[in-house]
Amino acid sequence: MQSRALLMLLVYSSAFFGAAQAFVILHSNKNHEQQHHHTKLSMAKKMKFTIKENLAGSISSDGVFEGRETKERPLSSKLGVPSKQKNKNKAKSAAVAQRSSTSKSSLSKKERQRTGNGNVDSTLSTRIAAPEKEEIQVVEAKRGGKSVTIVRGMTSPMETRKGILKELKKSLGVGGTLLEGVLEIQGAYADKTVEVLHKKGYVLAKKIGK
Repeated sequence: MQSRALLMLLVYSSAFFGAAQAFVILHSNKNHEQQHHHTKLSMAKKMKFTIKENLAGSISSDGVFEGRETKERPLSSKLGVPSKQKNKNKAKSAAVAQRSSTSKSSLSKKERQRTGNGNVDSTLSTRIAAPEKEEIQVVEAKRGGKSVTIVRGMTSPMETRKGILKELKKSLGVGGTLLEGVLEIQGAYADKTVEVLHKKGYVLAKKIGK
């Protein structure tokens, strides 16, 4: 009787442990399936993204997008449209031309003779004389019924011009003056003045007009 009871106890114990083991395995598989499903949902959430036209980059092997968002720039062209700077330059040039035209028209007779109608500036001077490069104009003009020889376009220092004027007055035996960088000699001596200038190295000096 005692042996039979012990045998039954062993049978029941074995069945209980088997059932417990089966329950543990079943519960473990269920947890694994839930965890796997949760992982899938997480990956799906991570993989969701919106493709935009202004995105620039690439997707890595792990499915991660690597890039940046670029700013959209409207397409435009300025061809044929003058810039503000060009308009300013044109306006400035027009203003300078207008002032120059006005100043030329307001020149006196003597000023027109000395400047060649505003085209020759004799007030400029260099520190060192360069006679061979100076394009000098020698002109014979009338002043109150009298002739005068004008030497304009010189760029030599003023002291050098004073020396040339002194030499011309001495060689020609006439009076003269230096005014605004222009040499003025009494009388019509354009040809002789050019000869003197050539001898002094002003090879580009020439007579203008008759």
